[in-house]
Amino acid sequence: MRANLVRRTGRGVELTDAGEHFLSFCKTTIKGFRETQKQIDYVARTDPEELSIAIPLQLSRLVVPSLQRELERAFPETNVIIREESSEATAHLLHNGTVEAAICYVPEAYAPAPAHPTYREGMYLVGGASVTPPEKDVVSIAEISGFPLMLPHSSWYRKHLESAFEAAGERLTTVRDLETASAMLAFAMEAEGMTILPYSNIYEEVERGEVWCREIADISVSRNIYIRFSNTISKWAMSRLNAASKQGLALTASKARWKKVADTAPG
Repeated sequence: MRANLVRRTGRGVELTDAGEHFLSFCKTTIKGFRETQKQIDYVARTDPEELSIAIPLQLSRLVVPSLQRELERAFPETNVIIREESSEATAHLLHNGTVEAAICYVPEAYAPAPAHPTYREGMYLVGGASVTPPEKDVVSIAEISGFPLMLPHSSWYRKHLESAFEAAGERLTTVRDLETASAMLAFAMEAEGMTILPYSNIYEEVERGEVWCREIADISVSRNIYIRFSNTISKWAMSRLNAASKQGLALTASKARWKKVADTAPG
């Protein structure tokens, strides 16, 4: 290749016109190859050698066993890999085709991959066993707006809660900003405040009597769980992966206290 593809600038390097053209050609070629492979797989009805699915860290604790078993049953000749990632990392992996599918919370963050809603996950006010809980089993945003809460300092989850409280005309009262759901739960168990988490994150601690929980009634606080697929997966594999993933989630739904939502079959 005799054309210069990059040139040096004061800030580093940048693509020349020839480089831009070649990059576009490479992207088109790779996309065409992936589409060809999808069509070959679809016509041959062959299983992929390897299948990767990403799930949020918040869900993995409860979901992985049933999901792994259902995927291995649906794809007995395939090496099935479940990757536990943050929501942001999951979005990136799905977008660039590193994983074939993802179970996720935020549909718009995963465009252009198609989304299939499965369950709705409610939120719970959580406190340590030594903290006196609200008398009612179900509480409203207004009733807990003044409670000292420990929440993630910067995440979609934090923004989701803030939006729900603002829509109800209330504000979160935060006493500690933390990095993870595990840290939020740990500090709640130490009675340093309360937190808001889905039941899937706390079911073991509730059963052991280490924390109590009260369901938050406002539906704006809850969130949907979606299955999304990369554009690198064939329709044949997508259909089976969708069915197996939904079955894995179904086996978890009762323990996680999820509520089923309207679904859309993959096309």
